[in-house]
Amino acid sequence: MYSVVRSQGPTWPATWPGEILRPQKNPHHHQDLKMAETTARNGANNDPRRNERFHLYPQDRLEAFAITAGIVGGFSGLYEGVKSSSLRYLTENGHRLPKTVGGWYFYHKKKNYVMIINGCKAGVKTGAKYSVAVGGFFGMEWFLDTYVRGGTIDMFNTMASAVVYSGLYGFYHRMTRVQLTNYTVKGGFLGLSLGLTQDILRYTRGGDVWYFEKLGIAKPNVGKMMA
Repeated sequence: MYSVVRSQGPTWPATWPGEILRPQKNPHHHQDLKMAETTARNGANNDPRRNERFHLYPQDRLEAFAITAGIVGGFSGLYEGVKSSSLRYLTENGHRLPKTVGGWYFYHKKKNYVMIINGCKAGVKTGAKYSVAVGGFFGMEWFLDTYVRGGTIDMFNTMASAVVYSGLYGFYHRMTRVQLTNYTVKGGFLGLSLGLTQDILRYTRGGDVWYFEKLGIAKPNVGKMMA
């Protein structure tokens, strides 16, 4: 806002003779800043995904992790399949190695073919295992969040999912009771660590974590963080 101040002489460049334009302070300046800050903070807290794990909706989260795990498992299986098939081929043909240049050419040609085929098979198999395992883990976590705990999202659901998965893995591989116990405890600890990390990430972006609120831990100023 500007106010018109009368002057006796041209002491300052003016829009018209005899008048000077000077800035006038806004009496509501601090109120406007406070309102803008509150609006920014409320806008950040109104993020519809602020309470979602990894800031993703359940379907998007499951698809992302399942696909990523499948890709990682595919490359891992491809590498292991090529490596093991190369050693197996050498073992199976070690007693009849070729003695001519042409023989060595066809030997390596067939060996490469066998390595590629077996590597691709192992890659698809391992990728499917990884995808199903990771998708099942996060799917169980979502099931506990939504249906067992009635929408309560916290680290305990992640820990429970990890304990169940560790136990199933131990039973599948027929571990002894001591091995199964140790494996389940380690799996539960890893699940608790993962769940706590997710809760911290959700709380820092304005999500609701009940035990942080009961402990009196204040939420960070999301509006200032985003500014």
